[in-house]
Amino acid sequence: MWRHWMWDKTERWFSQAERLVSEFRFEEALRCFDEAIRTDPEYPHLHAYRALVLAELSRLEEALASSDRAEQIDPSNFVFPMYRAAILLDSGDAQAALQSAKRAFALEPGNPVIAGYQQLAKWDLGDETALLELRRILHEIPISVQSRVALRLEGKTPAGHTPDAPDSSGRPWSRDMFRGLRTARVKRRLERVRMMIAAQRYEEAMRRLEQTDTFGLGLQKELEDLYSKALEGECAKVRDRLKELEKAPDRKGRSNSDLDKAGAKQRRELLLKLGVGLGQIKQNDEAYKAFEKWLDAYRAAGSPPNENGSACSVLLEMAEIDLTRQTFERAVEHCHQARTLGAGDSDPRINLIEARAELARGHRLTARRLFEQYLSKEVFYLEHRIDSLIKA
Repeated sequence: MWRHWMWDKTERWFSQAERLVSEFRFEEALRCFDEAIRTDPEYPHLHAYRALVLAELSRLEEALASSDRAEQIDPSNFVFPMYRAAILLDSGDAQAALQSAKRAFALEPGNPVIAGYQQLAKWDLGDETALLELRRILHEIPISVQSRVALRLEGKTPAGHTPDAPDSSGRPWSRDMFRGLRTARVKRRLERVRMMIAAQRYEEAMRRLEQTDTFGLGLQKELEDLYSKALEGECAKVRDRLKELEKAPDRKGRSNSDLDKAGAKQRRELLLKLGVGLGQIKQNDEAYKAFEKWLDAYRAAGSPPNENGSACSVLLEMAEIDLTRQTFERAVEHCHQARTLGAGDSDPRINLIEARAELARGHRLTARRLFEQYLSKEVFYLEHRIDSLIKA
């Protein structure tokens, strides 16, 4: 009867610790695991999960000691050397991680999680074939392993460089007999777009280009050049319109009038349009300035709730530019500001941007957690990144 009461108390501490871990409250979780171990020091899973929490707190020597204790209590359980492999991978000891993974694999042959850790260790040790194997088992391994793959893939990307997003628009053209006719039709459309640009009908030109499929025709570069030219023209028109608004008669003393509010709203809309357009044509410095002006105007207007979504987008665009500028702390700050406006719920890209910034700052554990959150929603991201690296 006494033993059952103690076991029940242990489980309560264990359950509380797991909840705190899910909320990333690792210090508190550690205290709960310590309490649970005091009630039942021979419960191996407590030591194993405690090891993972210690690793999250960067207390690696203590984490490995706790992991060792779990294996000593139950050397037949594959989970404990598997967790030890994960901790060793995060600490940079790939050789020891590989040995732990092999030990776990001998206890549980065919386990995809262990296989993932094995291939990660081999990859860290310079075995490039490990990436091909990771690609093969990608859908079998959990996000906790995928996030570690993401860390290594992003680490191979120069700081500040944002890899291209997956291209989902292209599709194979199976009817080769119509290729010549289709090429001629697309060329005629591109010629009409040139005429629109010459007539300064930039928005119409961009809409036409967005509806044009050049897949497999060798005309994609021509389309992109035309789109950039149309976008540059539209940005110039927006700049001119902003100048006109700034030259409007001064209405001091009537700043709260409906007319002034409408003018301020129009200015914000134009600044947002300008920033997005400049960002698309890689004029990042000018885009950043436009976004800063938009934020100032948004805050001056009292941060209208109906524009919070735009504010999130602006902050994330600025964070993307911060990555290219290698101002990583500023990127994180912009992500945090976007989160307070709800971007974490509506735009998973925030986790990717912040993960890249934190990784560049050397905060690998924080980056890994952010990658986990991103990968839980963007399931094809790793496929694209691995395929791009393999082709390169």
